[in-house]
Amino acid sequence: MKTYILIDDDELIRMTWEYKAQASSVKLKTYSNVDDFLNEEVGVDRSSPIYLDSELGTVLGEDFVVELKKLGFEHVHLATGKEVSKITKNTQLFDSIGGKTPPF
Repeated sequence: MKTYILIDDDELIRMTWEYKAQASSVKLKTYSNVDDFLNEEVGVDRSSPIYLDSELGTVLGEDFVVELKKLGFEHVHLATGKEVSKITKNTQLFDSIGGKTPPF
């Protein structure tokens, strides 16, 4: 079973995704910041879909995607509350750019 990954500093968003994952029998791991994710990334399947918030405290998802790609992660999505047309940085590195609705 594939594991979805969400990195978002908003606790309510993480809780919403966790609830939806449980209701859909989907495996999900959530992280509140990039450091917590990086502490565990060695054991994460590189084909797992990762959903990044755009604003992760002092880090932008649009910047962190570069690091994820260097680490070999294949499927990275930007899940943002920003207007999608305003996202212009590293857009080619994302599989998709959209809102924060869980994909399952």
